[in-house]
Amino acid sequence: MLKHLTFVLLSSVTTLAFAQDAGWFHIATSSDGNDDYSVKMHSGELTQNKDGQIIEVIVGQVSHKRAQTVEVVKWYVATTDCAQGYGDLVILDIDGNYEGKNAFAQGGKNIASGIASIICKAAKSNGQKSVGGNA
Repeated sequence: MLKHLTFVLLSSVTTLAFAQDAGWFHIATSSDGNDDYSVKMHSGELTQNKDGQIIEVIVGQVSHKRAQTVEVVKWYVATTDCAQGYGDLVILDIDGNYEGKNAFAQGGKNIASGIASIICKAAKSNGQKSVGGNA
């Protein structure tokens, strides 16, 4: 499943839409239309990773239409990556175990960039001073 998720996160985005549905905020649909990516509203948390980096973590889900499955994960971005506008979107299972990472860049056309954009906005709204270069 990790290889599939990583491939899809790197694929191009057909839809970068922001719509609310029962507490979930739709972010993107894969270019083949098979996978929908959403974040759980109000699930953002500013915390530290094992390396001591300040990160914003959010609960997400990937709905796989063909397989008729839904995968619930956590995604995070280091606030320093948010401030510089590019870096890694880290994927964790729901228990917080590392599953992989994908590169993102602000304004990028891959799904990881769309997810990271939402996470970085959440971090900024949490008032983290290092976000946006205001350290």
